[in-house]
Amino acid sequence: MPRTPVAGEWRPQLDLHLSAAGVMLLASTAFIIYGTLLPFQFTTNASEFAAKVGALREVLDGPVSRVDLASNILLFIPWGFAHGWLRVRAGQRPWRIVLEATVGGFALSLLVESLQLFTPGRVSSVFDLATNSAGAAMGGVVAQVCRLGPSLSPVTTRFTSNRPLAACALAVAVGFLAAGLAPLDVSADVDDLKAAIRKARFIPFHNTGESDPLDWTAAGLAWGLAGGLFALAYREFGAHVPLATVAAAATGGMIATLIEIVQMALPSRTVDATSVLVGCLGAATGACVVGLRPAAPPRRWVGCALALSTAALILDAWAPFSPLRPATDWRLRWSQVVPFWDYYRNTGAAALVDVVHQFLSYLPFGALLSLRYPRTTVRRAAGVGIILGFLLEAGQIALASRTPDITDGLTASAGAAVGVWLCCSIRSARLLAVSSEQKNINGQNIKNAFRLKSIL
Repeated sequence: MPRTPVAGEWRPQLDLHLSAAGVMLLASTAFIIYGTLLPFQFTTNASEFAAKVGALREVLDGPVSRVDLASNILLFIPWGFAHGWLRVRAGQRPWRIVLEATVGGFALSLLVESLQLFTPGRVSSVFDLATNSAGAAMGGVVAQVCRLGPSLSPVTTRFTSNRPLAACALAVAVGFLAAGLAPLDVSADVDDLKAAIRKARFIPFHNTGESDPLDWTAAGLAWGLAGGLFALAYREFGAHVPLATVAAAATGGMIATLIEIVQMALPSRTVDATSVLVGCLGAATGACVVGLRPAAPPRRWVGCALALSTAALILDAWAPFSPLRPATDWRLRWSQVVPFWDYYRNTGAAALVDVVHQFLSYLPFGALLSLRYPRTTVRRAAGVGIILGFLLEAGQIALASRTPDITDGLTASAGAAVGVWLCCSIRSARLLAVSSEQKNINGQNIKNAFRLKSIL
């Protein structure tokens, strides 16, 4: 029997109605089937089928790719979240929601893994079955966390409502860490550590390439936005402008340094001291700019931050701006208009890093878009993100050093939509906390009035 909602119980401000959650579940299912069965070249050859079935045992004995492990989990988290959200709205018990998400993810994964036995370019694996089920279970848990909201952690809710800038700064710091450490292919091998030390660039601005200055500019703009937010967050705690500026610059430098230190254990990454210097200078510049107008409210900086975020996206997509392709070569290959085709051809760390980087780059853009235009919905943000992403990808047609891909436009849309959702969730949690506090105050005033009336 569905659980009757309690009056005043918090509900996540995701604006995912039943129909929208169903659409999200169907879209996620279609994407999983599309991504795992691409290029849809099936065969009914019995010998090839028998060879693939016999190779399942060899797959169990072989090494497990950490990149494939992370990809399989991330692939099914949205599916588990959408399924869990539907069951949450139906009033199901938490353990049952997670169990149904896990079983459903297992069934869907079993279907695609079975179909991959008839696809020559695909390899079925029991590990994929397990990791996909784990991703669906994680999605169900995330749906539960969204449902519980403030009741799960009053301290977190109070912190988010009372210190929204600090909460945003913490989220930005986590985003920088995720972007700098993706795909987190940690290796404890001594030979890998020695190779990382040999290829590391410990001297700033040494052995630079043609696109490096523009890449540093884009990174500097991103760190500048983060530094300004860090300074506003420190001022939210009561720090004076000089102290907040120094603390913001130090925070940016520490995050950049931590990223480069951890990258020593990531074979797919290259340690570069220039990144640390750019992080320090960018954060310090952003903090100083915010400190020039200490009396200005934080909302006054949203428009400037949105413009800088857009400029950083343009630099990241088009740098370097030369050389240009001849006009006769301004055309697209069929593989560039097929979503995730390059990821199918190259399932290594570079492909996953590119997807994560594109998604996280557009996430703050979506959040700033919501702050600048409060009526921006998740659907509108997705539309703006996909338009901007496709425009930037279209511009890459004329750049010889760039390769346009429809996947980047779709990932940009997802990043902008999630950014708006996160911003709206923080705003809604804050408004709910203020409303609850006001109700408590009003109730206490009524009690005092009745007590005073009885005395008189």
